[in-house]
Amino acid sequence: QGMLTAITDQIWEEVEAWGTRPLEELYPCLWLDAMVFKVREEGRIVKKAVYLALARTMEGQKELLGF
Repeated sequence: QGMLTAITDQIWEEVEAWGTRPLEELYPCLWLDAMVFKVREEGRIVKKAVYLALARTMEGQKELLGF
């Protein structure tokens, strides 16, 4: 087992819980952003974007809704 697999195995339950958590009914501010990574694909380096949905809660906290 590689190191990345071992780390993923340790946190996977928490990741699944985060992905299925209930969201607020209302967010006063919502925005989309992206992070761009260079990845190797079929022997070439290409850029891939991970799009992020972020929000501000009614209490003023910033929250990542999904990616």
